[in-house]
Amino acid sequence: MLMFYPTEFLQVQNESREDACSVGRYVPLSATHLGKLAALNQLTRDICNHKCSVAEASERVKQCKKIPVYANAVQLLACGIGCAAFTFMFGGHLPEALYAFFVGLIEQLALFCVPEA
Repeated sequence: MLMFYPTEFLQVQNESREDACSVGRYVPLSATHLGKLAALNQLTRDICNHKCSVAEASERVKQCKKIPVYANAVQLLACGIGCAAFTFMFGGHLPEALYAFFVGLIEQLALFCVPEA
């Protein structure tokens, strides 16, 4: 049984001031793209350090959205290799790693079937 849990994004503004507030946003289930995440993290650092204007930040968010995703074959192979690598990291041997590789392939194929929100 596959279970997917929703993700919450929490933002706190003016934390040390009297007018502090926090905002929570629901993030629908979707694949994690670490390239986009790294670009957004850098953007938030630049915003916090006052290194970019609102207009520039808006443009950079648009650029982040345009970062292409990896091809399905690459995602499939990476999931299988990742599962096999974790098997070795936790003391497994080649037969277990091969099994984990194929389980990773099946897992990724199942994730391809889940519609993106």
